[in-house]
Amino acid sequence: MTVTTTRPKKVEIEEEGNSIVSLVLNILKEIAEFKGWEPIFQGLLYAFLLWAIYNLKILFDFHTSPEWAHIEKYSIYDFKYALIMIVVFLGYKTACKAIFFNIIKSRLDPLKFPTEEDKNTRAKVSCNWVGNVIYYTCSTVLIFIIISLS
Repeated sequence: MTVTTTRPKKVEIEEEGNSIVSLVLNILKEIAEFKGWEPIFQGLLYAFLLWAIYNLKILFDFHTSPEWAHIEKYSIYDFKYALIMIVVFLGYKTACKAIFFNIIKSRLDPLKFPTEEDKNTRAKVSCNWVGNVIYYTCSTVLIFIIISLS
């Protein structure tokens, strides 16, 4: 006498779901253990440098070539506004670190951050976060106001 047992479909679906979950977990584990990012970023750096050199050549050709003579060109000194904004932004980042560093450092839990180095590292990261939140909030509100007024 032969006894055949069939498994309920619910159990098969659960096992199939578990195999998918385990497959996804294995893929995530392999990604987390991947150590080959340095050559990838080095290749991207070289590609970016080549692209930047090519863009400088195009810019030089644009300003000197007779085939582009009919297009209006602006003075190189118009970049001073971009430089002013860079200085303002770097000043803002420095001011955020100067203002918030000691405040954040004094409020850190000594049990979580026992050494001075741990406190300094966390305070620097937190200053960066606070500066980014303030910057992106202000820029978003400013853009909203500009768009709503136009």
